[in-house]
Amino acid sequence: MLEVIRDRSNSLINIKMNRLIHIFVFFIAFAVLISSCRQNPVKGKPGTVSDISALPDDTVTIRIDGTPGKERSSSVFFYYHDSLSQTHGITLKTETTKFKISGPVLFLESTEKQTPFLIYPGETVNIKNLGTDSLRFYAKGNPERTNELDFFRQVVQKTGNMWYFYPSMYYQRRVKDVAQLKIVETTIDSLKNVRLNYLKTYTLNYPVSNAFADFAKHCIATTALRDSLLLYHNNRAMISEKTSYSNLAKSKIRNLSSLGFKDYAIFHRACIDLVSIAVGTTKFDIDGIGKNDQDFIRCFDFIEKNFDGQIRDFLLAHLLYSGKKNRLTIPKYHLDQFDSLLVNRWYFNKVHTILQENHIAESFKKGSNKLLSLNGKRVQDLKDVFSKHRGKLMILDFWASWCSPCRMEMPYIAKLKEHYQGKNVVFISISTDSEVGGWKKAAKEEGLNGEENYLLLNADDASFVKKYNISSIPRYILIGKSGEVLVDNTPRPSEQGLMDLIDKHL
Repeated sequence: MLEVIRDRSNSLINIKMNRLIHIFVFFIAFAVLISSCRQNPVKGKPGTVSDISALPDDTVTIRIDGTPGKERSSSVFFYYHDSLSQTHGITLKTETTKFKISGPVLFLESTEKQTPFLIYPGETVNIKNLGTDSLRFYAKGNPERTNELDFFRQVVQKTGNMWYFYPSMYYQRRVKDVAQLKIVETTIDSLKNVRLNYLKTYTLNYPVSNAFADFAKHCIATTALRDSLLLYHNNRAMISEKTSYSNLAKSKIRNLSSLGFKDYAIFHRACIDLVSIAVGTTKFDIDGIGKNDQDFIRCFDFIEKNFDGQIRDFLLAHLLYSGKKNRLTIPKYHLDQFDSLLVNRWYFNKVHTILQENHIAESFKKGSNKLLSLNGKRVQDLKDVFSKHRGKLMILDFWASWCSPCRMEMPYIAKLKEHYQGKNVVFISISTDSEVGGWKKAAKEEGLNGEENYLLLNADDASFVKKYNISSIPRYILIGKSGEVLVDNTPRPSEQGLMDLIDKHL
């Protein structure tokens, strides 16, 4: 399976850890804040800081102070997670960027600090100090919202990251024995108290809404819980020798349930990590659960037994989505159980929509190079695309919706298309996304249209991907006028070298 890797120099993303943005400078966080896990059944999307059922899908407008330079604006990337813990990236390319969300989201800046900003549907927020360590969000004419937007930035600057995958923090380090483990856990608890005390001081000096203050408390407590889980994971060998590794994780179930479910990435990850550690899945990484048939069944049974309410709803929905993404055959029994156990029907509708969207990939055997057209009406082989453009140079752009370096190159590709308009050069966009909806959404956001935009079905197993070792993206390949591969790893569109190559072979 194609997996994600981190490359400090080129920001390459390896598709083999299931494509999520957990490189050094990217990854995820989504907040559509929600009420307790033991609440009554609801019909709509998971609840939030306020009553999200009363909020329609709406457009967020982000405005950059001043007129940013084109190169700088095209390199600013943020991301968030949805209610199934799927990643959605947003690239700020122009002075004003608009996108739709269906509830409050925790918007994360793609930098080492992963600074979060809580954004609501329908609002307009401004950014100052773009491209610096002191980037700030604010709401013009609304001091309370400005205070809320700046809180987590202040917390991260004063106390360190609240969201991360790599590198591990010092309080998640390996230790010699269980006694030292408990000492480090007190450090985690102390950090939580420092952050909670700072919240009290901050809100006295910079008023925020009660809803935001409650969310911030929840976020701080959840971060501490997840820090403990990652500490356990990093010391699993030592723990297994001294005590029960899984029982230690299970001891955190009560802590998690007492927090109550809220729909944002840090809480999502705490839930997923707890299940992964407690069950002892065969591979612990950012996707966590649902890696193979055995893991799927063990995780499903554990979730059903140990959780209820919307925590269980989320975990089962995420498990089914993850299992489908990993191309597992999900037993009918578990689909029926999922249906019967759900408190919130939104999850059922969302998961089944995804299963139906992605069903087309199952119609083709592994190893094929089948491309789905952007309108979803046609599937063709890669060699047929080459034949169609015989007599022209072709530049293949392998990308994905979650890949920020890929999307940062899009403006440069647009410039190349304009430069070579009317000449025998065609640019072909090939997404390696595992989820159809995410690909279509990102393609629309990036302004990709026309015939030459495709989704490579079952990209992990495509023979072309394996033959040319497309293990990291973005990746650009130059195809000759007779359909032969001239250069299997060209410079990026933002580099002069690609234009030089095109001119050489044109």
